[in-house]
Amino acid sequence: MFRHLLLAAKRYGIRSLSAICERVLSECIDVETAAATLAMAHRQGFEKLKEACFEFMMDPCIFELVQETKGYFKLECWETSLVEDLWGKYCGRRDIGIFEDLLTA
Repeated sequence: MFRHLLLAAKRYGIRSLSAICERVLSECIDVETAAATLAMAHRQGFEKLKEACFEFMMDPCIFELVQETKGYFKLECWETSLVEDLWGKYCGRRDIGIFEDLLTA
């Protein structure tokens, strides 16, 4: 529901409603909706929502589950540059974590 409301708010230029919907959607991301929400945020230019999706998927266990969804399959088919960005952020985050583990050992 909020996804449709967000798109309508953007279409009609209702910035306050758009900000509210973007915030609510950012707080409601789950494994099943993460990839589809990321694709929509990317296509429509909702940068805060896009970053929230990226952040949600940085957990290795969650990212693995997201990769098994239909939304992720569609993302791989239609938004290859976005998948590359996602993997770049994911691998970069993991490399930082590994590096920090080495420093604290």
